[in-house]
Amino acid sequence: MNRLRSILGRRVVRVGEIPVRSINETKYRIRTSYDPGAMSELAESQENLGQIQPILVTPTTGQKYNLIYGSRRLLSLKKKGKQSVTATIVTGVTDQDAIVIALAENLQRESLTPFEEGAAILKLIKEYEMQPAEVGKMIGKKLPWVTGRLRLLGAPKELQEMYTKKSLSLGHIEALALVTPPERQVQLAREAVKSRLSASELVELLREEGAREVQERRSRAIITSKKARLRIRGFEKYLRLTLSKLKGNITYGETHNLKVALRSLSKAIENILKELED
Repeated sequence: MNRLRSILGRRVVRVGEIPVRSINETKYRIRTSYDPGAMSELAESQENLGQIQPILVTPTTGQKYNLIYGSRRLLSLKKKGKQSVTATIVTGVTDQDAIVIALAENLQRESLTPFEEGAAILKLIKEYEMQPAEVGKMIGKKLPWVTGRLRLLGAPKELQEMYTKKSLSLGHIEALALVTPPERQVQLAREAVKSRLSASELVELLREEGAREVQERRSRAIITSKKARLRIRGFEKYLRLTLSKLKGNITYGETHNLKVALRSLSKAIENILKELED
């Protein structure tokens, strides 16, 4: 978090009232959903106490601003018909710095979903060529936390909706993120919701299922190996018989018979190789 303080510390910062219509909310947006309960509490707080904390913006051109964080506060004020908002205005902020600030601020408030956190981290990695460890250092999180959030981005949409509706916890989602394919994740998630499994119970279920799958693979491998040995023995017997016929029946100049025998032998080899592949 020292990096964040240094970002703001070396910029020109002032606080003032700015028109709501002058704010662009989309450039650095990392939030994609709003919890209705939290929004209701915020609206009630603003009704009783007013806007306690300014939003953070950075100026662009023509007296316009890009919102860095404070989207919920701004949305609530707009719904109340407010024409202006109190804002901390910071200049000289790069796009990369703005996203880091927005992510760190929301993490401190625990106001993003894990999927929104992962998407913001991925944006920093892809667009600004940052390493996961570097992102973690800047936002005060360890590397396993960062990689865990990135892993969640592969979760099917249905799982994300279950989390938003509080049908599944983060523990459920993290456990299912290790399952393949995605269709199996959805199937297991539905079973967990239907059976009201806790995250630890789901982890145990997945562990048992994994153990069964390993045992089944071993059994299949043993059976396949036995079949292969039997086929090879059969081929060896066929090969000996064919070669003995060639040795006993083909004399000098009988090339036609040799060609026919070799073609037959080649076909047999091809068939046995196909069987071994199956």
